[in-house]
Amino acid sequence: MTENYDSHPYNEDLAQERTIFKVVGANDSIKVAIMALMTALETVATSILSVNIPQTNGYFNLGECIIFITAILFGAYIGAFVGGVGASLADVFLGYFSFAPITLIVKGLEGFFVGWVYDKIRKNPNKAKRFGIKFIAILCGAPFMVGGYFLAEFFIFNLGWGAAAELIPNLIQVGMGALIAIPITLLLEEIPQIDQLRESILMKPSIAQPEQFQN
Repeated sequence: MTENYDSHPYNEDLAQERTIFKVVGANDSIKVAIMALMTALETVATSILSVNIPQTNGYFNLGECIIFITAILFGAYIGAFVGGVGASLADVFLGYFSFAPITLIVKGLEGFFVGWVYDKIRKNPNKAKRFGIKFIAILCGAPFMVGGYFLAEFFIFNLGWGAAAELIPNLIQVGMGALIAIPITLLLEEIPQIDQLRESILMKPSIAQPEQFQN
């Protein structure tokens, strides 16, 4: 009697492992490409329109819109990377060197929590409700940026209550970022390829089927 080696448990395990490695590899390549692209966009958006705030030596910019778009479309971890790295690179390029480590943390946290909250509550097909869900996610992430800079300027830069001079500009920055990001993400989510891209990035390897990769 001849044994069917294709159905042997050992071969099935190998097929499953091969599936996991291929899916993980493909997803990692996509994530790296998305992170590189969005990080570059974040650096440009932050740098292209920067207005100095003399009281704190910080600056107003439009980088929030890219952080929000990235976090909403591609999730918390990519949102955190793009927010932290992209914006801190802009600090370096613009000469705000002392802000770069603070930016890495506070904008990284902002991107993470916008993406994390949105991913938790986004399962709703109604477009009007999706608008509100995006707004809620941004409201949950924005305090990490606004409050983070205030605390850093208050305690680390020893500005005391002078740090409050940046609260309103930072709140306006968040508002403008939301006004730009929410309509753009609503439009992009209507494109099937964008939705598929998001799902492939957030997909767990275990949902793929081994036979997809068998010869």
